[in-house]
Amino acid sequence: MPRIREVRKRDNRIVPFDQSKIADAIYKAVRSVGGGDRALAADLAAAVTLFLEKKFTGGIPSIEDIQDMVETVLQETGHHDVAAAYIEYRKKRSKIREVLQVHKERTGGPTVEAVSLEAAVPWRKAKIVAALIKEADLEVPVAEEIAAAVEEKVFRSGIRRISTSLIRELVDNELFERGYAAKLKRQAPIGFPKYNLEQVIFSVDAKEPYSFAKDPEETEFVVAHHVLRQYALEEIFSSEVGEASRDQRIVLHGLGEPLRLYRINLPRNPEFISARGVTTKLLRLIRASSRETTIPFPREEKHLRELGILAYRRKPVAVRIKEDVPLPEPPDPEDPRSVLRYRVFLDPGASVPVRLIESAARYYMQGLPVEFVVFRNRPATLVPARVTLNLPQLAIRSGRTRLGDLYGELDHALSLAIKALFERRSFLLRASRSSDLPLWEILSSENGLFGLERAEFEIGIFGLADAAKFVTGREVFQDDESFALSVRIARHLASKSAREARGFGIKLRLVETLCLSVVRTCFRHDRHHFPEMREILKGRSGKVSYTPGVRIPAQAPLDPLTRNEYLAELFPFVELEGIVEEDSELRSGGEDLLVSLLEESVPLFARRTAEASEAEANGPDRRFDTDTVGSVEEK
Repeated sequence: MPRIREVRKRDNRIVPFDQSKIADAIYKAVRSVGGGDRALAADLAAAVTLFLEKKFTGGIPSIEDIQDMVETVLQETGHHDVAAAYIEYRKKRSKIREVLQVHKERTGGPTVEAVSLEAAVPWRKAKIVAALIKEADLEVPVAEEIAAAVEEKVFRSGIRRISTSLIRELVDNELFERGYAAKLKRQAPIGFPKYNLEQVIFSVDAKEPYSFAKDPEETEFVVAHHVLRQYALEEIFSSEVGEASRDQRIVLHGLGEPLRLYRINLPRNPEFISARGVTTKLLRLIRASSRETTIPFPREEKHLRELGILAYRRKPVAVRIKEDVPLPEPPDPEDPRSVLRYRVFLDPGASVPVRLIESAARYYMQGLPVEFVVFRNRPATLVPARVTLNLPQLAIRSGRTRLGDLYGELDHALSLAIKALFERRSFLLRASRSSDLPLWEILSSENGLFGLERAEFEIGIFGLADAAKFVTGREVFQDDESFALSVRIARHLASKSAREARGFGIKLRLVETLCLSVVRTCFRHDRHHFPEMREILKGRSGKVSYTPGVRIPAQAPLDPLTRNEYLAELFPFVELEGIVEEDSELRSGGEDLLVSLLEESVPLFARRTAEASEAEANGPDRRFDTDTVGSVEEK
């Protein structure tokens, strides 16, 4: 009798038949009615397979066909209570699939930064001399000669008041005339054109990038961010890295906040929140983080309220929840706690924390920012910096000729990203070498809260589905070869990152970048510079952009559970930022729908993690080594 070797998924993909999955579904139904006989589930699954082989001789059954057969076998073998539980199980999954993914846009202003002002001081030629020695690295006699020439011009002009910017112009002119071009570069001021400054202050032209509603602190932040961004590109990063950043091949996160750390995950440490409340030490950490500081979920309501006030003041704060304990009732929308970000960490190797996700679902349904994160590795305590690869542009640059060319572009961009991380690391070391420097208390190796040598750096990626579509010409959710290529890209980057980390002696994580502002900025740049990107957008409707992280495009007619099935295949290689995507229909579907989605999704990631570990122990995982290489090389 011909054996069943393949099965048709709901999205029409053909995948290998796996009897163990039938046994798992039956075992769940057995457990739900108080049983615990896995051997019975295995025997019933074998019976299902036998009937399928009789019914579908030479054909390929669908998922629905298999589930119908399971119901029939359970009924005809007298397991009526198990059959009823299995039918209810099917209904739950069907209800989840009715919710189609619709992404919602998020907008927000910048955070806060202070700007200092200097008062007028008496004229002193010695200050010019000192600046030329320190900043332009000139010998003392040369510095004195240039300072004297500048002083002579100022005195001869008869003016009574002069700005420091005009003094710099005069000094620069003297340097240029005397042939000190290289020294002039170190003296070059970093500024903001007056026209752009007026756009920042008055927001008079909606077409300008700085024209959005701002309060005074935000206005000051934009100006400071602009100046610091120029400084970082010229002084912190090499010209090669800076060029890649300007080309949007890579994204240097926090470019305008070079003294802030990308993310901090605090361990369970009572010194950060005392009985009296949030400590000064925690406040300093929150101010030092550009993306956010994540702290353990505090038990005291007053502590939650204090943290909410900080978040309300645009300080990036999130609370991490791991234990299977129910959360308190969701705060009132007017309560400061409602602006906190709640991050639920789910371990795929452990049982699903039902009480926790049921209570977190109530937060989600009320519109509060809740993320459900499945973690493969221990969350990093300190992430000083992240650099993200623009995968769609790298695919376009490869010319869609050979897969080796694509890997070449990926490897070159990855090497630039690692170089950028080292350059950022060197700058942070400089800023933490002594007690009078800004990051001494946090990063110093002597008594800092976190030693930089223990930090973990991140390589981010986005547009994985778009890169695969450009190379193959087909969407990943419609074509096995295209999806296989996306898995191979992720696996290649993960392997390459691991090898580079071992070689350089640093810790690297490959993560997905979901930040919509980053994705849209790169999309706008590439649309202007790469006409070929139209092939990525072909067949897509609505407001188009690149796809965040390693997600399936928003236009795909897939339910949340099926989307998570795709994510589970990438999970062994890329750390995900959440498994519940923003969906208005899911929010309105009720708490039970979200809980069911999570209960069904977490085992997917657990199973894929186990398979990847087994494959690593037994040799390379060949499940996605299809003919994709050949098809790409032939184009």
